[in-house]
Amino acid sequence: MADNTHVSPWSVDPVSWLTTATVPITATLLATLYGVLEILVVPPRGGVLQWIALICLAAAGVVVHLRTRPPRGILGAPAVLVVLALVSAAAVLSTLDYDGTMFSLTLWWVPLGISLILIALAPYVRASTIVAITVAQVLIVGLIAFVLVVPDDPRWPAVTTAIVVVTPIIAGGIVSAVLSASIVRISMRWSGRSKSLLPSLGAPTIDDHHLVRAVDDDISEQLVAAVTFLRDVAHRGEIREGDADRARALSLDLRARLLADASATWLERIVRGHPIELQDPDRLADQLTVAQRTALRAMIDALVSDPESGFVSARVTLRSIGAGTVAVALRITTTLPEGRRISFLAPYYVALSAAVRDIRWHDGASLKVEFEAPIDMTTGSAPTIQRTPRRLSSQGDESQRPE
Repeated sequence: MADNTHVSPWSVDPVSWLTTATVPITATLLATLYGVLEILVVPPRGGVLQWIALICLAAAGVVVHLRTRPPRGILGAPAVLVVLALVSAAAVLSTLDYDGTMFSLTLWWVPLGISLILIALAPYVRASTIVAITVAQVLIVGLIAFVLVVPDDPRWPAVTTAIVVVTPIIAGGIVSAVLSASIVRISMRWSGRSKSLLPSLGAPTIDDHHLVRAVDDDISEQLVAAVTFLRDVAHRGEIREGDADRARALSLDLRARLLADASATWLERIVRGHPIELQDPDRLADQLTVAQRTALRAMIDALVSDPESGFVSARVTLRSIGAGTVAVALRITTTLPEGRRISFLAPYYVALSAAVRDIRWHDGASLKVEFEAPIDMTTGSAPTIQRTPRRLSSQGDESQRPE
C-alpha cells in the first residue's frame, strides 16, 4: 500500500467529506469568534490592525471553504500558499498592533486561530503537506515572537515566550496531520478490493453482436403473439370465425405496446426489468441535461450491473420545484456495509455533483441521495440518451412500469 501521508482524505473518500463539508467553515467561525472576544474583552483592547489581522485569518478559512466546494475537493499549491500568506499576515499585523505594550500572551487569539485553520485543512490536504505548513508557521510565528513580542514583555525568558506562542500551532498541526493520515488509512482499508475482479474497460470489451441480438430479442418478444397467430392461420389454410376479432385485439395490443415504448422516457427504459420504482408522472426525466442524464445513468447502471454493488432495490422520484428546476431523490438499498458502499458509489457521486446543485447524501439503513437539477429548456425532441435493451424477460415488466 502507498504511503498514506501522500494522499488526502478527500482523494480516497470524497463522498463522506463532501457531505461533512462544514469542517472548514466551522473551524473558521470558532477562530473568528474567539478572536473577537479576545480583542474586545482582554486588555489591552486591539486597534485597527488587530481587526484587519482577524479579517485575514477569517479570509484564510473562507478560502479553504470555497476552494473545496464540489466538484473541487483537493487544495492545490496556489490555494495552500494563499492560506499560508493570510495566516502569516494575521500574526504580523496582530503583533504590530500590540507593539510597545504587554498583552496576555497565553490568551493571544492568533496561535489558536492558526491551529483551527490547520484543522480545517485536514480533509482536503495530505498529511505531509499539513506537517510542512505547520513547520512553516512555527518558524514564522516563533520569529515574530522573538523580534516583536520578547522585547516588549521581559516577564518570561525568550525561549519560554516562543514556546507559549507556538504550542497551540504545533498541537493543531499534529491533530490535523494525524486526522488526515488516519482517515486515509481507514478508508483505504474499507475500499480494499482485488483489482483482478474489476472488469476491464474500453472498446475491445464491447460486444456489438450481443447488443444487436438483445435488440432483436426485445422486438421479437413484442411480436411473438402476432407471429404465432399468423403461423397458425397459414398452417390451417383457412380463416375461421373469430380470427378477425383475434387479429383486431392483437393489433390493438401491439399498437399500445409500441406506443408505450416510443413514448417512454429514457429513465423508464433503463429501470425496466430491474427492482427500481420510478415516480415521474410529469415525464421530467426527458428535461434533464445530457450531463445530468449521463451521471445519473452511470450510477444506476453501476448498481444494477456490477455484482459488487450488493444492489437490492431502489426508488427514483422526480418532481418539479419551480421554473427550470427538477428535484431528484434516490433511495438505494444494498447489502454492502457503510464503508464499502461509500467507496463503491463515490466516483458516481462526484460525477453527479459536477452536473447538479445542492446535492445531499444521507446514509443509514437505506442510502438517500437528493439534488436539484436545472432542466434543459430546449427539450421537446427525441431523448438524447437512447434506449437500453431489455435485460430480463417481459415477465414482471408491467409491474415495474410506473403508474
